[in-house]
Amino acid sequence: MLGFATRLFSLANRLLRAMRVQLVSTSELAALRASSELPEPAEPADLPAEVTAELQPDNRRLSELRRRYAGHPAAAGSRWTSEFVGRQIDLSRFRADSPYVWSDRDAYVRRDGVKTRVATRAVNYVLSGYYAREHDDAGILQRITDDGLFGNRRVAVDQDLTVSRDLLDSVLELNFLERHLGVSQRATLTVLDIGAGYGRFAHRLAEAFPHVRAVCTDGVPESSFLCEYYLRFRGVEDRAQAVPLDELASRVAPGEVDLAVNIHSWSECPLGVIQWWLGFLADRRVRHLMVVPNDGEQLLSLEHGGDQLDFAPALEQCGYRPLLREPKFGDTSCQRLGVYPTYYHLFELHA
Repeated sequence: MLGFATRLFSLANRLLRAMRVQLVSTSELAALRASSELPEPAEPADLPAEVTAELQPDNRRLSELRRRYAGHPAAAGSRWTSEFVGRQIDLSRFRADSPYVWSDRDAYVRRDGVKTRVATRAVNYVLSGYYAREHDDAGILQRITDDGLFGNRRVAVDQDLTVSRDLLDSVLELNFLERHLGVSQRATLTVLDIGAGYGRFAHRLAEAFPHVRAVCTDGVPESSFLCEYYLRFRGVEDRAQAVPLDELASRVAPGEVDLAVNIHSWSECPLGVIQWWLGFLADRRVRHLMVVPNDGEQLLSLEHGGDQLDFAPALEQCGYRPLLREPKFGDTSCQRLGVYPTYYHLFELHA
C-alpha cells in the first residue's frame, strides 16, 4: 500500500510539474517551515554612560557648529531644518530607525513615475543578506564588522551572517565602486563624502580599503558633530576625517579628490544647494561622482515648498556626464523586495 501511495505521489508531481506546482508530505512541510522561520531582530547594544552624556543637544562643539553653519549656501536645507532634526534625531541612537538610515519603516520607491511602497520586514533583510553575500565579489563582508551600538537594528540571516541596513548598503555600494573604479587596485584614492551623515560610508570604506582616504562633510551641523564623534569612536580618523562645512574650501585643493559620493542626500536638498555642490566639485576637478538618490532612476531635488525638480541638467551644465546606472540589487527580485531598493549613478567630469 505504501509503495502504491509513493508511486501515486510521484505521478501527481510529474503531472503538476508543467504547472510549476509540487506536492510535499506533511513531514517535509514541517521541516521546510522550521528551516525558514525568521529570527527576531537582535537587540541594540547598550552604550556607556559617558557616551550618552557627550551626545547631547547642548554639547559645546555642536553649538559651535550650529553657529558657524548659519547662512552657508550649502546649509539651506529643505528637509533637514533645525526643527526637523530636533524632532527626528536622537543623538545617542543615531543608527536606529531615523532619517540617517531608515531601518524599520517602509520605503517608497518610484516606478514609472509612481511612488510604490516597499516593506522592510525581517524577511526583506534576509533576502537582501543572501543577495549581498552572493554578489560580494570584492569580499567586503570578510573585511568589515557590525554591532548594535547607537541603536543599530540587526537581523540574523543564518548562523554565519547578521545584517543591518548600515552593513547591507555599505557592502553593495563598495562592490559597485570596486567593479567600476577598481578601488582596491588604486595606489591612492581620496573620496569626498557629501552629506556624510554620521559617517557610515566613510567608516566602511576605511575598514574595507585601508589605503583609501575619506573626507566627510555635511550641511547639517548635527551630522558633522556625530560624524566627528563616530569616526573617532571607530578608530578610523587617521583615514576618514570629518571636515566642517565652513572649512572645506580651504582644506580641499583642486585635483586632490578623485571621487565624490552623495548617498541619499541631494534627494533631500533644494536645487540651489545641489548646484552649489556641483560647482564646488567642478572647481576642484573631481573626476568621478557617485549619486544614490531616494527616487531610484530619477534624480530629483526637494524644494522648500515640497516640489521636486530634476537635477540631471545641473550635472550636465557643470560638466558631469553619466557613465552608467545600475539597480542596487541588480536584475533580480531583490530590486522589488530588498531593503530600500534604488539605483547607483556614476558620472565623469568632462572639460
